[in-house]
Amino acid sequence: MNFSSLNRAICLVLLIFLTVSCSNVRVDRVFSETFEILPCSGSPLCALDDRVQLLERRREVSGGVARNNAGTINPGCYRERGNFYCVTRQFVLQQTQDNLERGAGLFNQLADGYVSSRQTFAPSNCEIMTTQASLKKEYRAVSRYFDFSSVVNEQTKIFDRTGSALEDHTLVTFTCATDCAYDEKTEQWSNNIEVLLSKSRTSGRLQKAEKDQRLIALQKFRAICPSEAT
Repeated sequence: MNFSSLNRAICLVLLIFLTVSCSNVRVDRVFSETFEILPCSGSPLCALDDRVQLLERRREVSGGVARNNAGTINPGCYRERGNFYCVTRQFVLQQTQDNLERGAGLFNQLADGYVSSRQTFAPSNCEIMTTQASLKKEYRAVSRYFDFSSVVNEQTKIFDRTGSALEDHTLVTFTCATDCAYDEKTEQWSNNIEVLLSKSRTSGRLQKAEKDQRLIALQKFRAICPSEAT
C-alpha cells in the first residue's frame, strides 16, 4: 500500500468513526414551556388545606430530554406526531412574604433553633406542611404533612443518631396514636413524625445547650396543640 492509499484508508476510518459518534450524540433541548395552575386533585393533601393547588408544567422537548440513557421514554413524557412532550405536576402552595402562622413559626423555631424564614405552612395549630423549591419560583412544593393532634407525649424524644461513616445528627421523633405523617414523594402515611434538628444528616449532633433550647421550643409548640391521644 502506497502513501496515498494509506491516507485514504485513514480518512475513511475517521469518517466512519465520526459518523457513528455523531449518530449517538444526545441532544437535550427544550423548545417551549408553559405552566398552568389546576384545581387540586389526586392527593390527600387536597382535603387537608384548601390552599393546595396542582401546578402543571408542559414542555415540548427533544428526544434527548424525553428518553433516558436506555432509550425508553421517561415517565410523564410521550410522543405525538413526531414531537416529544413532557408533563410534570406538583402539589404546591403559593409562596408568601407575610408573617408566619403561629404554628409554623413555632415549628421553625423547633427545627432551626430560631424563627427562620423557611416556608412552612400551618393549616391549624396542630398541622404543619413542609415545603421545598417548586417548578415555578412563585410557589412552594409540598413535601410532607404532619398532624400533631394524636401525638403520644410520653414517646416524644430528642436524640442523636449515627449511621454511615458520615451520618451524625440530632433529631426529634413523635409517635402518634393514628396515622399522622404523609410523605408526598412516597405517597405513604405513617404514625411517626421525624424532624431533623441538625442542619443536615452529616453536620454533627447538637450540643447540650442547643438541645435544651430545642426542648423549650418543643414545649412551646406542643402548648398550642395539646394532644388528643389517651
